[in-house]
Amino acid sequence: MNQSDDNNFKCLFILSDDESKNENIDEDTLNLIKESAEFNNIIIVSIYLNTGEIKNEHKFYDSYENYPSLFSIGTTITYDDPLMRFLIEKGWELPPSGECNLFIEVNDTQNLYKYVDLLNDAMAEINNSKSSKDQNSFMNSIATTAINTYVSDNIINNFDAINQGHENTCYANSISVAILITLAKFPGIPEIDFLELRNEIINSIELNPKKVHKNTFKILNTLKEKYNLSLNEVDEIGARKAIMKSRICVARFGLTKNQWKNFKKFYKDNPKGILRKKDLGNPIGNKLKGHAVILTSIYKDSLKFLNSYGTEWGDKGYFRIKDAEVLNAKFIEVYIDPKNFTTEEKNKFDDFGCVIKENVNLNLFY
Repeated sequence: MNQSDDNNFKCLFILSDDESKNENIDEDTLNLIKESAEFNNIIIVSIYLNTGEIKNEHKFYDSYENYPSLFSIGTTITYDDPLMRFLIEKGWELPPSGECNLFIEVNDTQNLYKYVDLLNDAMAEINNSKSSKDQNSFMNSIATTAINTYVSDNIINNFDAINQGHENTCYANSISVAILITLAKFPGIPEIDFLELRNEIINSIELNPKKVHKNTFKILNTLKEKYNLSLNEVDEIGARKAIMKSRICVARFGLTKNQWKNFKKFYKDNPKGILRKKDLGNPIGNKLKGHAVILTSIYKDSLKFLNSYGTEWGDKGYFRIKDAEVLNAKFIEVYIDPKNFTTEEKNKFDDFGCVIKENVNLNLFY
């Protein structure tokens, strides 16, 4: 495979109909095609021309039993990719796993044209962004990604202070992180010091340390008006959707004494491992010790959290579990609705977005 001298991204559309539904390409050939496409900056979009009824014409999939070859050959893309954010903003639905292949079904010529035109527009904007500083919808998507990554990384990377040590302050640590990251995405809102906010929460609220995980969501609710927060208690699917919207989720759970022992041992032995229910063992007794953490990323096979044990613990302070059921985790989505902005706050946010877009244009595509 020889990489093209042209670094522009290209889009290859593969269309198929009923005639080829039983013709499957072997896995090695599929992998070779996809690797070659990736190497040459080619995005593959596979389209099944369906003659029947389609329940949702604006939906992507992370698995598809019918026409497996056609599905598999489509480029795999995740929720944090600017192209996917662009498509989500245009009304396309992504599965809760946060991952999909660029494969769709169409049974209408007009919808096919609209979809092809939409992707062509996105590709054109990717390539034009090398020299153009126009403000457009695709760059808005990239800016959103850049802002969220920039903010989260800058806050989280300074979290030696997040180590709760032997204190039962996980609730205050997690709430403070969630508020800081949420507020930092909106310039014009006064900056807050992590330690000051954490200590304010600790000093103003008297809690039973063994039951703090049950009170974490209540504490957030007491801070809702002060920081203009919007909160939603959600299940795992809701939490996954929140992460896909670049929002933070606080999670709480409780384990028995022997489960905590197994929990800590697992991540000591497997820092990057994915915890499963069996790894915790059977609970001994009904006495639970609670904990609160931050859901930061989602994957098809797992959820990733930021803990409050410092960067020496686990995977540089993070850990992964198979699904929410492993810990019986509960989630609360934390965000700010820009609709509630004052005109001044909105103008500052727009100005900040333009600066980020400028940096993205200069540095992201090369």
